Amino acid sequence: TRASNIAEAKAMSQKLHYDLIFADINLPDGNGVDFINWLHKGQADRATPVIILSGSEDPGLALDHPELVDYVRKPFDGEALLKILEKRLNWTNSPSA
Repeated sequence: TRASNIAEAKAMSQKLHYDLIFADINLPDGNGVDFINWLHKGQADRATPVIILSGSEDPGLALDHPELVDYVRKPFDGEALLKILEKRLNWTNSPSA
């Protein structure tokens, strides 16, 4: 699913559980970091990993749970993104899997 802004993302995340969320930090109605911190604050029983995709260098974001967040700069390296997905989703991209 896709959200166009933070308000939409909040509404969607309250209805559905996601295994992983891709987020940007510059959104039309606010800062994506605020959304990520809001998300993790409300997830005591299940913490959703987040991959931030941004055109900016990693500015050292003030994240409440940085261990749940990976930062990937656009344009991104497909292999690097696959390694993050493998780590976060516990799957492998090997032919035998």
